[in-house]
Amino acid sequence: MRGGAGFPHEFQGSLDSELPFYKVKALGAIDASGGIGPHTDSVSRSVARRLGAAIIPAGSLGFAKVGAALLMSRVGMIRQDACIDNNMAAFVPGSQIDSRFARASLSQFPFAEFANPGAVPSLNMEALLAFKIRLPTLDEQRAIADYLDEQTAKIDTLIAKQNEMIRLLEERNAAVVAATVLELDGPRDRLSRRCVIGNGSTPRRDNPDYWTNGSLLWLNSSVVNLREVTGGDSAVSESALRECHLPRVGPGTVLVALTGQGKTRGAATILRVDATINQHLAYVSPDRKCWVPEFLLWILTNAYGELRRTSDENGSTKGGLTCADLGAFKVPMPSLEAQERVAVYLDAETAKIGALIAKTREHIALAKERRSALITAAVTGQFDVPTTSARGVA
Repeated sequence: MRGGAGFPHEFQGSLDSELPFYKVKALGAIDASGGIGPHTDSVSRSVARRLGAAIIPAGSLGFAKVGAALLMSRVGMIRQDACIDNNMAAFVPGSQIDSRFARASLSQFPFAEFANPGAVPSLNMEALLAFKIRLPTLDEQRAIADYLDEQTAKIDTLIAKQNEMIRLLEERNAAVVAATVLELDGPRDRLSRRCVIGNGSTPRRDNPDYWTNGSLLWLNSSVVNLREVTGGDSAVSESALRECHLPRVGPGTVLVALTGQGKTRGAATILRVDATINQHLAYVSPDRKCWVPEFLLWILTNAYGELRRTSDENGSTKGGLTCADLGAFKVPMPSLEAQERVAVYLDAETAKIGALIAKTREHIALAKERRSALITAAVTGQFDVPTTSARGVA
């Protein structure tokens, strides 16, 4: 077992040197055959010595030993001599251990279960070193590895097709919404004319008066990943509402993420309960004499791409919407009856597509379970891989 080394910024960014230098994020790019993906940094052997970085031989297995990446339980094969950063460790197989067999065996170790508690999780190395694996002859190890390569490739192909199906269904979902919105006639007006728009704040966590015996849900921008918001994990007190610029918003309010990583920024959802929000969420409280809230949700859902572009133009490197951006956004305003028809239609059509997506995700989950069970059975000797004669394995 070998540990990694610190990798100062001044040595990063080169691709011209002999040794790849893998940072822990490389474990997020493990390829279909189990190898760690292309490197983004390299060093010479002399720089490796200066850094005190061990040269990890080709065929070794890298994994995270600290931080959130540890909880992902990823193990990747290092395909050429390389260095690794100090958030990683590597298992170096001996001459009587096939690297592919070792990776399959090590993938059975429950990394997350043996993370030392703390603000930053770290691996209990004693537990890892005590982990026992079955070690058949080298020829049998290679036969098992060949078998697993063949069988898992088939499963991975199936999973890839299912993921492609989800992508196509999501495109279909977006197309249904876009086509319906495009057909809307009538005037368009700024959202702020007939809606109240604002955002909230985060009360100080070190003030227990704000968080003890909370009476109102407090929401952050992660809720926009939900179809609708019916509850939450945090609540604030009446004193927090009075003192911390916290709005009280009710059912039928549309929530839009002003900031956020990945797909969060610009996404929208609808509130079904009383709540308040943090500064990264905007509330859009519609005038019910003018708007059906569910219709407004579909309009803003369809505007996701436009809202993202608007936020990208605001000058921040991370991008961000403002309440003013939302207020200036022009939306179609058909009659209430037409809005109701559109909302009911889109709810029904997207629910059908959503059911297909959910079913496809179930198939993916089952395929992944099958894959994991197959690896476990093969490396623990539950069936004779060279002859594929089953011994109690379906």
